[in-house]
Amino acid sequence: MYREQRRTERDHLQQEIETLTKQLQKTQGETKLTSQLTIPFWETVAQRQFAAREDADIFAIYIKNLDAVYARTDKTLRACRLESTEANRNSPCESWDKDSKTGYFQFRGKVTLPFDFQDICRSMWQILHGLHQQDYQESYDAVDSPEDTLTRRVRRTIHLTSGGIASILRRLVIRRYEADGRMVLVWRMFTEGEGIFTGMHADETGWGVATAVKGSKTGTVLRTCVRNAPMHFSNTSARNHAVKQFGDELFEWGRENHEEARIGLERLLLTNM
Repeated sequence: MYREQRRTERDHLQQEIETLTKQLQKTQGETKLTSQLTIPFWETVAQRQFAAREDADIFAIYIKNLDAVYARTDKTLRACRLESTEANRNSPCESWDKDSKTGYFQFRGKVTLPFDFQDICRSMWQILHGLHQQDYQESYDAVDSPEDTLTRRVRRTIHLTSGGIASILRRLVIRRYEADGRMVLVWRMFTEGEGIFTGMHADETGWGVATAVKGSKTGTVLRTCVRNAPMHFSNTSARNHAVKQFGDELFEWGRENHEEARIGLERLLLTNM
């Protein structure tokens, strides 16, 4: 369905380019010269408008889906064997599982930090706003509950093993829910390959749950589950090497983001003590 929507949008884009060019040609009365000099300009304008519409559509779809993702929190925690809220101070667990054939990967983790629950919640939300600082990024502001919703459009340039350059574009939406003595972060992310990665995509869904440790000792239990699945919309069978590198980049980017968030959270909490 999404693939069909994109094809329709591209048809509309081409019509828009042709319409704008004809209008300018008629106004200036210089058909031959205008067609040579202005079509690239109108293509740029229309393509930017198309990209903006595409971003808005993807963000709107994912934001609309966040409540449904949140409703699956407990079911997901059970499936990841993370239903227990008991503290695991001396036995933190993290597991990255990757299917080398499909590129699908999953992360499951549980850790107990010796910090106050409310401090953890505030700091986690603050840290999320600072991720991806090394990458080019933009925010999408047309959202409900902006105080609890974060959107990012992030592009990263990749230096290929062949010596070339490609890029990966991510559209990320995160929402914060606070109820029943816990904070839940849920997110959806659509990843799109560019350059040699064109036609390669991935869809990610994630849950992060913070719960206060029971008893008199201060602490917070953090449980996380992430699922990232490839969705290639075109025939990529002839580009197996590129497909593998695309999957490897997503996996490493996921690990990098997790480590960056973990270290940033601990530093922020220690600074505020």
